[in-house]
Amino acid sequence: MAQSDRYPQGLKMRELSRRLMVTGGKVTGLTDRLVAEGLVERRDDTQDCRACTIALTLAYRHHFQAMALAHEAWGIEMFSGLDSRQQAQLFKLLGLLKLSLAAKTD
Repeated sequence: MAQSDRYPQGLKMRELSRRLMVTGGKVTGLTDRLVAEGLVERRDDTQDCRACTIALTLAYRHHFQAMALAHEAWGIEMFSGLDSRQQAQLFKLLGLLKLSLAAKTD
């Protein structure tokens, strides 16, 4: 949902799969359920008739943004016990973990 919120114009399924670090099949199954619940919509790609983009519905976008603000506040509180150097170190290590996991799925 956060990835879709960052791109109001929508993301192609392939790009969404890459960003979430899951297979295309997983994204398709998840998208099917989210479309059925009215949370996202599929849009035909005007430049590639074989592709579509996925975007949050306007109604759900407002709801999601409120949840995202609450989540951000929770995250700030959670990391408040770390000083800025420790936070930077944690961010760097999590980035390395993400790269390591991505390399295993390629």
